[in-house]
Amino acid sequence: MQKNLIGSFLIIILISFSISPAYGNNNVFLKSIFPDQKTWEQTFPVAFNNAACNGKDILSFDHLLTAAKKHPDFLNNRSKEDNVRELSAFLANVSQETTGAAPGVYNGGLCFAIETEAGRQINYCYGLTGGWDKAPLCDFGYYGRGALQISNPFNYHETSQEVFGDDRLVNEPDLLLEGDLAWEASIIFWMKHIGGLNRSDTSVQGTTTCHDAIVKNDDFGKTIEVINGNYECQNPGADFRLRTKGREEYYKSYVAMFAKQLSLSIKVSKNLDCFNGSVDPRPVDKKFRCGKNWSDANGRCGTDCNVDTDCPSGEKCFNGIDPKVCE
Repeated sequence: MQKNLIGSFLIIILISFSISPAYGNNNVFLKSIFPDQKTWEQTFPVAFNNAACNGKDILSFDHLLTAAKKHPDFLNNRSKEDNVRELSAFLANVSQETTGAAPGVYNGGLCFAIETEAGRQINYCYGLTGGWDKAPLCDFGYYGRGALQISNPFNYHETSQEVFGDDRLVNEPDLLLEGDLAWEASIIFWMKHIGGLNRSDTSVQGTTTCHDAIVKNDDFGKTIEVINGNYECQNPGADFRLRTKGREEYYKSYVAMFAKQLSLSIKVSKNLDCFNGSVDPRPVDKKFRCGKNWSDANGRCGTDCNVDTDCPSGEKCFNGIDPKVCE
């Protein structure tokens, strides 16, 4: 009996050792990648060299460390390689969402903590069910904020419940920009939001989290699908294909950069995209259309526009509208 107990004890020790995280906690890992502020700034040159970028203070490295510490399963994987893949995937999506870089150039990220003016004209309440289309700040108050540009009232509700246990972010979405919450909201989305398409062109079928997509399946394309699958993965238009390419290019760049920092050799998986290339993509989306309000512009094939003066009297120019209405 004593020998069996000793044997069982040794097995437990070996199992525990084999599944222990590579770094002990995510702050240790993050500091191994970004040992000083200079390294952090060099990773996001547009944000720290363009005076128009106002997101870098809200999305600071110190705020990231504080937010990450609250969620110990984030970037706390069993191997250094998995940590590098997850950080690269997370920051690739963050960099595309907050870019500030010129089209076709991939040196952006952390430039904007909120959506640009055009994005703030999108009605993120449109088409929602369950009463979310009647949230307090509908129609235009739930635009993207934070590192992953959390948008639409349900996602603010989901984040608020995780952080506060109530709906204060639904009632005051700008609170997401205070302290470390701009990072924490995005980490919560990354770790806990279940999304994606039930029938997927990625290697992962069904819904999942971004964390599981990259750590368990090494499928970066699935993280895109969880974040923005209805626009970038379902026969997307040319402008959305460019966004996906941006995410992919940032991901490959960060994997190479972070692996070099840790003297690792990491191959990038072929699972980078979420779109089936055998389907012809739609032409460039008619992103701007006139209407009396966003819902009106989105619901009918009105006049194409670039600015309000292009529109008939009584109408304004709105973006983010559905191109299928005009097909």
